[in-house]
Amino acid sequence: MTDAIEKGNTPFSREVTMFASVVAIYIFVVFFLPQGFATVAESLKDIFEQPEAWRINTSTDVVALVSHLFSKAGTLLIPFSCF
Repeated sequence: MTDAIEKGNTPFSREVTMFASVVAIYIFVVFFLPQGFATVAESLKDIFEQPEAWRINTSTDVVALVSHLFSKAGTLLIPFSCF
């Protein structure tokens, strides 16, 4: 038995790895995704309800608006970069 372990002749199940990945994604979707979508929706609602609050006269204003949107969306998408 120890010879088999040293040589790397041990059984390996790909199904277990796939199952663990699916369970991890499911847990993320159930527990974290709804709050993330709510945050992004709230941010978009603020922008569309009060467009006068966001001035886009200069490039700095546009960068501020885009960075605000990307920061809100990024918090939702960052966990997907792990997969």
